[in-house]
Amino acid sequence: MSKRDSIYDQASEYLENGSLPTDDPEFITRFFGAKLVGAMDSNLENAFKTLDGEDNVNHDLKTQLSTLDHDQKAAVKELLEENAKGFFYSMMLKLRDFNYPVEVNFLDPDSNKKLCGLEDEQEFHFHYHDWIEEFSDYVEES
Repeated sequence: MSKRDSIYDQASEYLENGSLPTDDPEFITRFFGAKLVGAMDSNLENAFKTLDGEDNVNHDLKTQLSTLDHDQKAAVKELLEENAKGFFYSMMLKLRDFNYPVEVNFLDPDSNKKLCGLEDEQEFHFHYHDWIEEFSDYVEES
């Protein structure tokens, strides 16, 4: 069970009834965050499978990784988690600190009318913490 299941289930219910909501900015923003964190977690999961020899990666890499003991693999997993968290955080800061104003706007799929967005430069930074805590199955917000 993933931390994202609840919001994905909620999105599925909306879609079964016709479409995602256009009048709930909080849901839209959280759903966006869940998708971003889900992409990060998916990459981490693939890396963990490779580390544990469960993936069909090239034979040489699989052989090298198989020499690691349990503690070494745990350290590599921690390093991967910290790197993923750092990359995601850096991306949020780069959006916040870009030399040109950056907005992420969510548009009504039918009318193209703006529903809501991440407009304030601080929003990218602040949402990061909430999204990691609420939606990541691997990375913990410290």
